[in-house]
Amino acid sequence: MNQFKINFLKEKMLEHTRSSMVLPSILKHLIGTAKVLEGYGAPEYVVDAGLFHAIYGQESTRILSKNLYLTRAELVDIIGHKSENLTWEFCSVPDPRLDNIMLYPDGQLKNDLILLDKADKEATG
Repeated sequence: MNQFKINFLKEKMLEHTRSSMVLPSILKHLIGTAKVLEGYGAPEYVVDAGLFHAIYGQESTRILSKNLYLTRAELVDIIGHKSENLTWEFCSVPDPRLDNIMLYPDGQLKNDLILLDKADKEATG
């Protein structure tokens, strides 16, 4: 996992999280999700999506508010288009997340979302 990406995430989360008290647990979870994905042998773009999987807020939980402080282009500059697109999709899936992911057409995006959801749940453990 790239320390620059972790530092960028921390900076953005610190600037814009509603409560600084929840920040350490959110960061721990995001980093933990990326580590779980690394353990699965996931490609780097999926690991990066795991690290940023809640940066845009999440339809399914709304733990974080909708992102009003980070453009998609800015995140593409940090993690690349493929990873950012996976992050965007993951944040956009409503609850129940896995049920809604299963409605996606078969393909790489669906497979990546399933893997990311599994890692997210394992990191929440």
